[in-house]
Amino acid sequence: MSFDIAVVVDLVDTLYHPQQAADVVRACQREIQNLQRQVWAPQLAHELLQTGKQTSQFMGAVTYTVYITNYIDALDRNFAAQIIAEIVYIVQKQLDKVVLQ
Repeated sequence: MSFDIAVVVDLVDTLYHPQQAADVVRACQREIQNLQRQVWAPQLAHELLQTGKQTSQFMGAVTYTVYITNYIDALDRNFAAQIIAEIVYIVQKQLDKVVLQ
């Protein structure tokens, strides 16, 4: 596995920063997309979902989606169920925050 979650979170923050320069956005997109295509992308997705930051959590869900798309033929049914459960859990936590406010 070859990623530093803090660096990836910074990339996501840079990507979604308002008024970001187009060349910076493209560079961040390329780097994130490269990471999302790796065989260890599910670990990256999981860690992004655990950050508590909405933009990182969104990118974690997107990373799972990219992984599933790229590795659909090798995807284990139980692992797919775990992915779905994790995403539902994170969404539920976000909804609970909104409801409790």
